Amino acid sequence: MQRFADVVQNILTWVCATLLAVLGALVFYQVLSRYLSWIPSFLWTEEISRGLLIWAVMLGAGLAVFEETHFRLSVMEDVAPRAFRLIGRLGSLAGGIYLVSSSLTFVQRGAGRVSQVSGLPAYWIYSALLVGGVLIVIGALLRLAGITNQAGEEA
Repeated sequence: MQRFADVVQNILTWVCATLLAVLGALVFYQVLSRYLSWIPSFLWTEEISRGLLIWAVMLGAGLAVFEETHFRLSVMEDVAPRAFRLIGRLGSLAGGIYLVSSSLTFVQRGAGRVSQVSGLPAYWIYSALLVGGVLIVIGALLRLAGITNQAGEEA
């Protein structure tokens, strides 16, 4: 299972880095096209940038749970008993389950919609919430089972 967790972490790291690089390039192009009249302006770049940002955030949230690098009060965690850490991990699991269940509604709503600007189906953005929630649940379950290591730790 540790091998599975490592593979998922590596894939998520590369995908997030790629998404952020493409996002940066698109936003840079948008800024240039806005202020330099000789560069053509495309409407779809703003919508694609927004979608890439949503995907990067949700995949990054899943990665943070896998690596246990998400926001937490480390001062409290250092002095708190193990039971409090367990409660925090259970809270991550509960949040992930809630995100999965509520995002299903968004994906279903977006199933028939198509963006008029880019022509992409709306569910490609909404499904980021579902994928992120599933990754959070998997990461939290692996953390509860003690399978994954924190970022920088060796197995």
